[in-house]
Amino acid sequence: METPAAPSRDAPPSEVRTYLTTILKTCHGVPEAEALEIAANWQYGRGSEITYYDIGTYRTLFGPEAGVLLYGHARRELRIGRRGPSDNGTRSQTGKETDIFGQTPGSTVLLCWMAMSEKDANKAGGLFAGSFISVMGFVISYLVFYFGPPSH
Repeated sequence: METPAAPSRDAPPSEVRTYLTTILKTCHGVPEAEALEIAANWQYGRGSEITYYDIGTYRTLFGPEAGVLLYGHARRELRIGRRGPSDNGTRSQTGKETDIFGQTPGSTVLLCWMAMSEKDANKAGGLFAGSFISVMGFVISYLVFYFGPPSH
């Protein structure tokens, strides 16, 4: 099974819808009528927006299951980093990744390590509490992001 060619960055919304319909039909066996209905939710975006939107936007546009499938193609099959719609493709987003508390990955591990090496019990308890809150924040945000409240 060959993945269809991605639309160009300046492709109009109709070409993007055709591409999304083809992905659903050929790669996932979705019946044509259903694939057309799902892809019809792409109304205004050009080809450049395919790789710009996050998984939450895809799930909102196309539904939980189809959104994840189409997002996967936008990332895996096109092999393009997240870029803005006006980006000319010569740069990609860089910078530190942070969690919902603005901490970089691994900061929870650092807090735990600092707590274990701390002699003062009060400081150690505070550091462990901070790392526990950070871990719980990550778990909750992960669950809400991927298994969030159902759409009505």
